[in-house]
Amino acid sequence: MKYGVILKDNEVEEILNMDLSFAERIKWFQNKYKIEELKDNLKAKFIFSLVQGSRISGDIQNNPENLKCPNCNGKYVVRTYAGDYYYRLIEGSKVQKENERKKLKEMGLYCNLWPILGDFTRDYLCLNCGIKWNKENANIYRDI
Repeated sequence: MKYGVILKDNEVEEILNMDLSFAERIKWFQNKYKIEELKDNLKAKFIFSLVQGSRISGDIQNNPENLKCPNCNGKYVVRTYAGDYYYRLIEGSKVQKENERKKLKEMGLYCNLWPILGDFTRDYLCLNCGIKWNKENANIYRDI
């Protein structure tokens, strides 16, 4: 394992089960960590990126069984999508919108990390160790 685990399963579940507004998530973070910890505390940085970033949606039960992190073998893997996917959901035709909604209901964990598609886009994010990678299990990196 190149990168160590940052969050245990129960910590990931706590974040995923939050039903809080953005402001409430930030307040929750401030109750657990001091802002100064964002400089040197990897766990605080990663949790902050999760609570202030795009909401993670979906159901872990719908993730494919073989979808595991190539670094830590964690099961909390999020499929990431660029803006074009969500554009169809918001701006598409009525048929496109309905098709996208059906797909989302049946999906595992997912989020929209980037507003537009770019060279830096990765297809997956592990919520246990924080790495990102593409569909070929290549270009593995951690940016926190």
